[in-house]
Amino acid sequence: MYEFYNNASFDISQTLYGLNPGYYRLDYNGYYRAGDMFMAALAHRDGTEALNAEAYVRTESTVFAKPLMSICEVEKPDKYEAADFVMPDSLFPGSPNNYHCVVNSMLAGHLAFEDGEYEDGFYFQVKEGETVRVGVRKSALIAGDWACFDDFRLHYYGDGEENRPEDMPDGIRSPEDGTASLVDIAWYGLNGMRVDEPSCPGFYIKVERWSDGRRSVTKILIR
Repeated sequence: MYEFYNNASFDISQTLYGLNPGYYRLDYNGYYRAGDMFMAALAHRDGTEALNAEAYVRTESTVFAKPLMSICEVEKPDKYEAADFVMPDSLFPGSPNNYHCVVNSMLAGHLAFEDGEYEDGFYFQVKEGETVRVGVRKSALIAGDWACFDDFRLHYYGDGEENRPEDMPDGIRSPEDGTASLVDIAWYGLNGMRVDEPSCPGFYIKVERWSDGRRSVTKILIR
């Protein structure tokens, strides 16, 4: 089991050689917390959450990637262990639970993974002679953010169109060549609420969205 806490960036991976050409699926368990727990839950509730960590598969021709699940996707009525957060009702509207407990340690994360929580994955294609790099990475920091992941599994479906999964990802992109363009810029206060471009002094979070699907998040001090 791996975790990265409050890192500006990370990229942990393994390269696989000699795989048969064809279609595969990568499954794993993992989550990302976008900053401290209260801020992450507020952004999740309001639809402004930046999921900066992603699982990826890179070949010589293509990059397949998917953000790790939000830690807020799983809230339980009971704790996995004593350090888990108990969050207010206002952050999980519509939940049937009387209490909203969210994991807050590697132990709790491990227990959640054993329960099948935070399980995700995606399909990808390998062409003849390609090497495959499988990993998890993050290139932007939200203060206090946390990524945790484990249990990677690889499944082979075969080659040819008859074996192509129906839900192959739409977000397939070529390896980064520096041609991505800026699509959108959004600003947020430290409370997670979206604001207009700031003019008052203070700290703000700037989220840039790029045409290749990347998001960059920067904490900026306006004087």
